[in-house]
Amino acid sequence: MKLVTVFNMIKTMLLNNKYFGNLNPDTETEKMFYEKNLDMSDRVPIKYTYNNLGFRCDDFVKEKSGMHILFGGCSETEGAANHLKDVWAYILFNKIKKDINVSGYYNVGKAGLTVSTVIMNIFQYIDDYGTPDYIFLQLPDQTRYIAWSEEEGFHPKYQVFGEKIDNLDLDTYFKNHASPEVININMMYNNFLLKSLISFCKSSNVGLLWSSWDAASAKNLTNQFNSLDEYIDTSTLGKEYWDIKIKDLRATDGYHFGRGFHEIWANKFYERFLSDKNNKKYNC
Repeated sequence: MKLVTVFNMIKTMLLNNKYFGNLNPDTETEKMFYEKNLDMSDRVPIKYTYNNLGFRCDDFVKEKSGMHILFGGCSETEGAANHLKDVWAYILFNKIKKDINVSGYYNVGKAGLTVSTVIMNIFQYIDDYGTPDYIFLQLPDQTRYIAWSEEEGFHPKYQVFGEKIDNLDLDTYFKNHASPEVININMMYNNFLLKSLISFCKSSNVGLLWSSWDAASAKNLTNQFNSLDEYIDTSTLGKEYWDIKIKDLRATDGYHFGRGFHEIWANKFYERFLSDKNNKKYNC
């Protein structure tokens, strides 16, 4: 039995929808809840256009021509509070398609996803629409886990949402959220799924580049691997970030990363992609 099929059998037991994330946007111009809560009517409106399954990208199709590329991640990959042209995945897609015939812009990133649900969306897409030639992942922090309620069933939960992250002490944190044991199990599960995806890509000759914008999560995840051939460091704030203009530091909600960060992330992924292409490492 294929690894992808096994994971999707497990996921089917966890939720009714095939994919994690909000897949039922009300309108094409619906504001994400971050912008709604902040009443950002004075800003230049951001148009969120969704595909046939509710993702912010082209319609998914089974028959493709050209290089098949897939992006995965959380709100930073979906592009919360950023115009599509300023989102790292879309910037990277446009860089690649300048020199290569690409089948389309396919992105299963959704706001609020955990590391595990990001990867399960990837496996679900592969099962539905075929194995990509290349996968790019920008993983979220590990303070998110899969929760359950009678109203929502199994769903991703962000543990510190609605609280002041900067002054959060652990005693208060664990009283209001999951226990340390749950956190550790969640991290172990994240590591297992990421290792499984890496193994799948190697055995299938699929190009995979992954990273995490969260420094603590990047450190935890990278410590689990003997080889980091597929890893791109986007969490370290090195000199390349120093020249970002103030207006480009944050997205319009003041919370997510702005286009300055997204451009640097895209450039880092693109540099490694070009290296793989020049070395004929994968089908690129």
